[in-house]
Amino acid sequence: MNSTNAGTPEDYQLAATLLAEGRTTDEVRQTLVEQQHLTGDEAATVTREILLHMIGEQARNRLANGDPAGDVEQSLREMRFDAEAATAIVTHAQQHLTTSSEAPSRSNGAALLGGVVTVAGALLLIGNISGFFPTFPYAGFLTMLAGGAISSLGGKQT
Repeated sequence: MNSTNAGTPEDYQLAATLLAEGRTTDEVRQTLVEQQHLTGDEAATVTREILLHMIGEQARNRLANGDPAGDVEQSLREMRFDAEAATAIVTHAQQHLTTSSEAPSRSNGAALLGGVVTVAGALLLIGNISGFFPTFPYAGFLTMLAGGAISSLGGKQT
């Protein structure tokens, strides 16, 4: 399956919006099939690629905020990525950071990290609900709470 032909930019945008709203991966795939007229395989590919993009963005943000690559890889392994995939995601994130001129400022580091942790919590919550990333009960909720706490620390900086 060629992922570049899986869907249109609108399909990817819809999938990202639905995931950000807290929809499960099954709901996103079903919506893509019903509303965008994708096949089941195409909808699954779009959904998977959006999730991987979100995870890659989280890795880039953590690295940009000074987290060691090993810690980021460990977090990915805890999300049930195998070691090879975790290393590939971190390597890609590092390459993206070295070519990107837009790095987050350190003054907003805690707020940004809190946002990333909150997104990771949302992914865990979605993963638990859909069975895509099964973890222990309430893992997503607890992670989102931690992200909110970290964000609030960042918001108090002047």
